[in-house]
Amino acid sequence: MSTTDARGHKIPEGTDPAARQSLLDLSLSIPSIRARPSAATATQHVQALAAAGQAPSAGAPAYVYRTDLGALTIWDGVTWRSISAIATGQVAPLSGWTGKTVLLLARLGRVVTMAGTIARSGFEVITPVQYEIGTIPAGFRPSAAMLTLGTTLYLSAVSYVHGGTPAADAIVQVRPAGDIWVRPARASSSVTVNASWITD
Repeated sequence: MSTTDARGHKIPEGTDPAARQSLLDLSLSIPSIRARPSAATATQHVQALAAAGQAPSAGAPAYVYRTDLGALTIWDGVTWRSISAIATGQVAPLSGWTGKTVLLLARLGRVVTMAGTIARSGFEVITPVQYEIGTIPAGFRPSAAMLTLGTTLYLSAVSYVHGGTPAADAIVQVRPAGDIWVRPARASSSVTVNASWITD
């Protein structure tokens, strides 16, 4: 009959007959950190643990290194939490905005900060209409609870006209799928944004 040692590992008694189940019990009782590329595959991992009889809990959580976030995460049976100091990322700009649009992302726990500048690839004028400019990667997107009417997170931004005075008259919008839109109130050379939100 298997017993649990001081490290929490299930080990067979010396008198136990050889059995594959004893090896499975030992293997499953040894915590390991699995690398997974997304929230979906991390969830699949903890579901597989539960199906094998090792459902993670607050007392025996599962650890997953999220390669898409560059962060170590923990599943306590109820919620995911990041336990790495800071996860970083960057908005992927669309064609016409590459090279000049740089929006950096940093996540500490559930708080994400985005900071940087939005500009056309050739510094063409950004006219006062709405443009889609890029996508925030998964893991950094706003929680649905932060979206106005469940559709959009509105961020204040500053427009700049070459040779002129910056003005806080631009709006940056973030949609549920992470797509980012910008609308300056005037024809602008660039738009700067520095904002934070809560993610799931």
